Amino acid sequence: MAKAIMAQAFPERPTQMTAQHISRLAQVLNDLGFESRVEMHGAILTIISENCPILSVAKLYHQLICQTFHNELLKQGLGNKAPVLNDCMALGDPFCKHVIRMEGQS
Repeated sequence: MAKAIMAQAFPERPTQMTAQHISRLAQVLNDLGFESRVEMHGAILTIISENCPILSVAKLYHQLICQTFHNELLKQGLGNKAPVLNDCMALGDPFCKHVIRMEGQS
């Protein structure tokens, strides 16, 4: 499902993560209800989501929703760069924060 969502949003997978691509990724996440913003500090990309459109399900099935679906959604949108979930609303944090090391970019 995550792959299909991002394939529709990004028909051509980019080889470099441009500011335009990252901005589009944030818009896709917002369209899905995540209320996301992105921050770039050097080669570290941080995606902060202040809403979870499926929070009640995520609280029951954290591994499936947060560690699998949400992470895979981001991974697909970032050209297979693996996100690390540092904060999670389903576990009581005020937001979800994913950190991605964007190697070879600054």
